[in-house]
Amino acid sequence: MKSALAGLIVATTVLGWWGATGCGLAGTGGKQRPPCSAEGPIGALCGFDHPEDIEFVSEAGLVLVSNYRFDGSLAGGGYLSLFRPGSSKVRTIWPVGGPGDFSPEPGLGDSGCTAPPNRGGFYPHGLTSTTRDGRVLVYVAAHKGEGGGREAIEVFELSGLESDPKLAWKACIPTQGEFQANDIAVAPDGTLVVSNFQPDPSLMNMIRATLLGEPTGDIMTWDGDSGWRHMQGTESAMANGVAVTRDGRMLLYTETGTGLLYRVPLDSSQTPVSVDIGGNPDGLGWTSRGTLLATTHTEPLAYALCFFGRSPCKAGWKVVEIDPRTLAVHDLIEHDGEEVGAVSTALEAGGRIYLASVFDDRVGIVSLETP
Repeated sequence: MKSALAGLIVATTVLGWWGATGCGLAGTGGKQRPPCSAEGPIGALCGFDHPEDIEFVSEAGLVLVSNYRFDGSLAGGGYLSLFRPGSSKVRTIWPVGGPGDFSPEPGLGDSGCTAPPNRGGFYPHGLTSTTRDGRVLVYVAAHKGEGGGREAIEVFELSGLESDPKLAWKACIPTQGEFQANDIAVAPDGTLVVSNFQPDPSLMNMIRATLLGEPTGDIMTWDGDSGWRHMQGTESAMANGVAVTRDGRMLLYTETGTGLLYRVPLDSSQTPVSVDIGGNPDGLGWTSRGTLLATTHTEPLAYALCFFGRSPCKAGWKVVEIDPRTLAVHDLIEHDGEEVGAVSTALEAGGRIYLASVFDDRVGIVSLETP
């Protein structure tokens, strides 16, 4: 755990200095990958731009993807796209540039937020979906970038579902102060649970979290009556993936800076317990079995190269399966990044595991079918 952590911060610090002196790394990834194909032990689906997070919407039978376009360094903003499990067709669902892009309903978020994000400054990060009163709502942690924008949880409604899915912006919940959200989960009572990853995207936050052992944030909750609240006992060195159990009693979250996954009652009635899953953990996703898939980055230097522009990204990663009741960890997939690199989230849908890759142009595919 500590060696991976130290390697990540040393590599990132050195490469950050190198980039600042003008020695760019973009385009130094070596041999380009072949066209995408679903075949092979690890297949791929192309048509994305830094796909950081993925969400299976069971009511619609489709997968939503946040195209982060990294950290706001690319002009024009990011976007949300979708595909159906087993299909090779990918399309943008927001923004599409039509009047259906937004239909404000401030009551779904902060009453003071009545306008959608600037399309050129919308950089989507983590996302999740939930059903409320027969409606499918999608929550997206979005960031500002060179194209402007804001730090907020953006709220959308998914309609059309299986026939002609459409996404309309409805509301937002600004993340006030020094609070950069990463991932989102929704409790059964509608409370939002959000990982407060860091106060801003400065490299100093990684240094503080790893070399100095300082927390960069925590877990925060939001509801319409109380607003934002810090969750007691969750101060973290880069809190990342979050997941709430179906009964709403337990929260599980990863801490990128330490290699740990935590479980804690959502009402903070007990202190968190943890398990070491190794590497630098990222996103979480539920399986049909009620277990969690957690991704973790295993090659600090390669990840740092990708962070500073190396393409294609070939940073190694691992997916583990976790029993939320016992915290037993089972290694599921480990890969060197050759086919798809720096996997940030793993999702089970349609007999496959889909793999989001934050620096890549593709989503990985692993079949769950036995030979």
